[in-house]
Amino acid sequence: MQLSIFITSHGKLTRDRNSILFVNEDFKKAVPIAQVSDIHAFGKVTVSSGAIDLFSEHNIPIHFYNQYGFHISSLLPKDHYTSGKTLLAQAEAVLDKERRAQFIVAILDATKKNMVKLLKQYSNKDERIKEVIVKLEKTTIPYSSVETLLGIEANLWKRYYSCITPICPSLPFEKRSFRPPENEMNSLISLGNTMLYNIILTQIQQTYLSPTLSFLHEPTDRRFSLSLDIAEYFKPIIHQMIFRLVNTKQITKKSFETGFRLKQQAFTKFANSFQQKLNETQQYGNKKATLRSVIKYDLYRLVKSLLENKPFKPYVMRK
Repeated sequence: MQLSIFITSHGKLTRDRNSILFVNEDFKKAVPIAQVSDIHAFGKVTVSSGAIDLFSEHNIPIHFYNQYGFHISSLLPKDHYTSGKTLLAQAEAVLDKERRAQFIVAILDATKKNMVKLLKQYSNKDERIKEVIVKLEKTTIPYSSVETLLGIEANLWKRYYSCITPICPSLPFEKRSFRPPENEMNSLISLGNTMLYNIILTQIQQTYLSPTLSFLHEPTDRRFSLSLDIAEYFKPIIHQMIFRLVNTKQITKKSFETGFRLKQQAFTKFANSFQQKLNETQQYGNKKATLRSVIKYDLYRLVKSLLENKPFKPYVMRK
């Protein structure tokens, strides 16, 4: 089983034969390269040229974050998987307004269903949650213009977010805010979402897909927008982990420093829980797979949809 490596302290990454060695003032830790999926550096981390060679050889990206958990850059290996046929099919689907709308509808439908699946787990906590579930289930997602579908997407998330305070009353949440987050829950959601984006980017690197060509989010020169598309319907699964940490009091208001930044011990707990969620077994069709594998399988499903001009059916939680 491959692991995401989360580095929360300052130090240096070097190569020790076929292992990655992390060194700082307090300890050394070696991890066999075959066990590593990707690396997430939240501390000030320097990387030796030998380590970069090893990462490139095994197609392992390094994602760098600032002190508040915001993604600042990624060190990506040279593309190991390229396919002109897949790239052309992906570009054609993005440029064709009707085809693009079909992908957006599929993504939003899966997002809505996963929102409902998650909220039903908390429906007995508050009547407001039950009311939102009913509204979400009644929301239709018609084939329409991209602009109309983006409006539907915003409304879905607005309704979903209105349930967070009833679910986690210890960390009240009024509205979504980003840089800077206005409260503790916004900080947790941003951190979880950002880590998810980069996990998905890692998996995209294992396929023939281009991470810059997307459907729901406008393709731009400065971001890997396909990661944002795929994350849309996986977010509720990550939020499930966040709600659990808060409701079991593993993370409280006291877990944060000024600026709603998680303290070291709380961050380590968050990163460990995120790792556990990635390795948690999900039902995928007739088989079971880890969440990390489910993300990869969905990307393969997207490739198949593009090449065969068939509908895309994103992953929907069983429960």
